[in-house]
Amino acid sequence: MKILYFSCHEIQEFLDCDMFTDMGYQVFSPGGAYMHPYGDEGRKRPGIPGMPYDPHFVELATRYSKDEIHPEMLEGVDVVIINHIFDWVTRNWHTFVPFMERGMRVVWRSIGQSTPELERQLATFRDLGLELVRYSPIEERITVCR
Repeated sequence: MKILYFSCHEIQEFLDCDMFTDMGYQVFSPGGAYMHPYGDEGRKRPGIPGMPYDPHFVELATRYSKDEIHPEMLEGVDVVIINHIFDWVTRNWHTFVPFMERGMRVVWRSIGQSTPELERQLATFRDLGLELVRYSPIEERITVCR
């Protein structure tokens, strides 16, 4: 399985990418601390042995931000995981949709800091196929006005 992982927090990125790599998945992190997964590179956590390094992916991730990824970065991707920054969902949705139609999943993972407005937006995109993973079950009880 190939995972494209959008990070907003270096330590969470390390924990998740290390876990997915240990599980045998290929994880790529555009613009994150682990876009270059080896060595220390001044990070708060060590490199991740076994996490793949693809120079072409790094070149694309360097040219295109997480706000507007290049469709080529989604080729062969099974799951996109986006942590907390909902703008990465909305700004890339038009790029995700053709790949979702071929079976790619898009998951938004919270970090426990939701709001009623964000929940309203999440509900709209959930209806379009976005999958939600909650850090806190309390978030699910936030009142949403549609």
